[in-house]
Amino acid sequence: MDNRFLQFFKRKEKFISAIKSFFALLGIVVALLFLIESFFAKILEDDPVSFWTDGGDYRHHPYLDSTMKHRETKNPCEIEGEEMLKVYMYGGSTMFGAGVHPPETIPSYYANILCKEGINVKVKNMGQLGYNSSQEVLKFILGVKEEDVPDIAIFYGGVNDMNSKIPIGYPGIFTTKEIFKYHIQKRESRGYFPNTIEWIGRKMVELGLKEISFPDEDLDIDYFDYPEGNYSQDKVLKVYAQNVEMVKNIENVYDFTSFFYWQPDITTKKVLSKEEKAIMEDEDWQGMADIYSSFHGPASFFLDDNDKVTDLREIFDDYEKTVFSDDCHKYPEGNKIIAERMAKDTLEYLKE
Repeated sequence: MDNRFLQFFKRKEKFISAIKSFFALLGIVVALLFLIESFFAKILEDDPVSFWTDGGDYRHHPYLDSTMKHRETKNPCEIEGEEMLKVYMYGGSTMFGAGVHPPETIPSYYANILCKEGINVKVKNMGQLGYNSSQEVLKFILGVKEEDVPDIAIFYGGVNDMNSKIPIGYPGIFTTKEIFKYHIQKRESRGYFPNTIEWIGRKMVELGLKEISFPDEDLDIDYFDYPEGNYSQDKVLKVYAQNVEMVKNIENVYDFTSFFYWQPDITTKKVLSKEEKAIMEDEDWQGMADIYSSFHGPASFFLDDNDKVTDLREIFDDYEKTVFSDDCHKYPEGNKIIAERMAKDTLEYLKE
């Protein structure tokens, strides 16, 4: 009897010891997983291109300012309390700075140039992913309504207006709602370790073990199948011109000045680098290239006849190095060239 009890207690102690070991090991594994998640989160945070990867969206981007609404802008000589030039810069992801760090965005380069000219300037990056001119102007007017009026408002766009056929087919309408929804759902579906899963997924793509998943594949969206009767180059440009007029008509009332810039895209660059040629030859970008090319003639006619919009499509004509990282987003050097032109116009205006 005593031996049986002794064996029972020994087995019980072994069982309890095994359970304790199991939970101790489980705790170590969970702790390691959270450490790994933090590690990959830091890697993705330091890599600005992660903004543009599968599953990210601008609300989760690490480079937002303290309001969590706008992209951080580096203002090296902003001095609070003194007379300050207030500049708000509107646009889509190209103004936001998709794929580059905060100091490499158009607004940051612009702020640096004005700073070197001895101008105390506060620059705010108002760019948002997917915004076209209608959304930019609406955002500006809502700010004016709240008495948040800059001294200078800069609008930089054109690409998202041309893309307004995707997928709705009406000029000037917000077309990326479903894409946002896709990104958010994709990230939330990753559970407790989204950054680790994203990093592993990216490595699998790099190794050729997995193909990139595009939103249209999951959303059943054909980007280039649109209602012909609702979309035309002339209609797009007419909506854009109306947005320009809307802002220009209230300049004197609210005491500000506005500048509008029609942006370049990869089809407007005359000399393409090897990397840019590869982008143009990639079948994933052929539809975009066709859209942009279809605007070359109509946009030229519109811009030549409109002195309220500055045409930047030829700004990279003499630049043979790689500027574009895809169909319209630019590497830092490209953003710097754009910012230099905008700053030049601002400085000329301030001297008047």
